[in-house]
Amino acid sequence: MSICEISWVRRVTLVVAICFLTALVVLTVARLRGRKVARVADPQAIEALKAFEKPAIPDEENAAKWLAGGAGAVVWSMAEKAAVGTASGRPISEWDQETEATVREALDRHRGALDTMSVAVGIEQTSFDIRYSDGTEAELPDLLEILRAVRLLACQARIAFADGNPEGGLVALATMNRMASSLYKESSLITFMIAVAAERIMLVQAAEAVSFDEVWACNPEFLDELEAVVLQTDQMRDLRRVLGAWEATLWAAATKGVTRWEFDPKGSLELSDDLDREDIQKACRRVEEWLPIPYGRTLERLTQLEAEAKAQEPANGIESDLVGFNKAIGRAQSVAAQRQLIRAAITMRRTMLETGSYPLDRPEHPDLTDPDPFTDKQLSYQPGSDGSLTIEVVGFVDLLTPITVPGMVRYIRPITLPATGG
Repeated sequence: MSICEISWVRRVTLVVAICFLTALVVLTVARLRGRKVARVADPQAIEALKAFEKPAIPDEENAAKWLAGGAGAVVWSMAEKAAVGTASGRPISEWDQETEATVREALDRHRGALDTMSVAVGIEQTSFDIRYSDGTEAELPDLLEILRAVRLLACQARIAFADGNPEGGLVALATMNRMASSLYKESSLITFMIAVAAERIMLVQAAEAVSFDEVWACNPEFLDELEAVVLQTDQMRDLRRVLGAWEATLWAAATKGVTRWEFDPKGSLELSDDLDREDIQKACRRVEEWLPIPYGRTLERLTQLEAEAKAQEPANGIESDLVGFNKAIGRAQSVAAQRQLIRAAITMRRTMLETGSYPLDRPEHPDLTDPDPFTDKQLSYQPGSDGSLTIEVVGFVDLLTPITVPGMVRYIRPITLPATGG
C-alpha cells in the first residue's frame, strides 16, 4: 500500500471515528434530556389534580379512617370468605345450616371490627387521603378489603333482622351507607365503582327489610330510619368530578410518561406520544353528553365503544376508559333506580299502615309515576289478589347484566309488600 493510500485510509478512519463519537454524544444528550423532560408533568395538570385533594382531617374525626381501620381488622379464613360471599347476596331463608353457622361465627369473631366501622356513621368529615397530584401513581385504599367488609356488614344486617333485632340491622345498613357515601366523595373512577357496588349491596338488604311481615317492620319509626339510609346523593355530579380528575391525570401522564422521542433535522427533541390533549378533552365532552341520558335509551353505545377500543392502534387507553365511564354511568343509574324502588315501597308501606290496604290503581306519587333514571320506564305496580303489592324496575336484570359483575343481578329482585300491617 502506498503512502497516499495509507494516508487516505487514516483520514477515512478518523472521520468515521469522529462521526461515531458525535453520534454517541448526541444520543447520550438526547437520553439525558429525554429523562429530564419525562419526569416533569404539565404544571397545570398537577395543580388541577391537587384541587381534588382534601384538607387533612384528624384521624378520630375522619369517617374513612374508622371504615378502613375496621375493614383492615377483618382476618378471613377461607371458609368465612366463601360463606360470607354467598350469604351476602341471598336472603337468610336461602342459607343452609353450615353457611349460617359459619357466618355467625365470623360475625362474633369480628365484633370489634364491625363496631369500629359503625363509629363512622356519626362522623361528618371523610377522606381516604388520596394524593391525586401523584397522578397514575396515586395510592388508593385497599378497595377489595373494603368491599369484603361491606359483604360482612350485609350478613350482619340479615342476621340482626332475622333475630328480631331491627336496631342492629339498621346500624349495619347505616354503616354500609357511610362506606358508600365516603367513597362517592373521592375522585377516581375505581373508587366510584366500588361506591356503587357497596351501595347496591346495602340496597338489596334495605329492599328485604321494607318487605318484612313483622310487627316491628310496621313501626313508622322503623320506616323513617330505613328511608334515612337510602342515599340521596347526586351521582352524576360525582361522576363529573371524577371525569375532571381523570382528564387531569391523563394529561399529566401524557406529559410525564413519554412513550418515544423523535428528532428533527436540527437535532432538537420533539415529544411524540399517543395521548393528545385535544383527544382527552374530546373524550370528556363525550362522557358529559352521556351523563343525563337514561342508560335504557343507549343500548348500542356499549357495543360501539368496545369496538372503538378494540380498533384503536396504537392503544392509548382513552377508548378503554370510555367503556369504563359508560358502564359507570349505567351502574350508577341502576342504583338510583333501586333507590327509587325502595322509596316507593316505603311510601306504600306507610299507606298500608294508614288505610289498611294498598291502592288498586297506581297512586300519584313521583317515585311511582316518574320514569326511573336507568330504564326510563315507570316502576311496575301490581296489587295481588291476596292484598299484597309487588313493585319492580321493569327490565332491570336484562339491562344491567352486560355492564356489571357476573351474577350480581340475581340478588336484585322485585319487592313484594305483605298484605297485613304486621
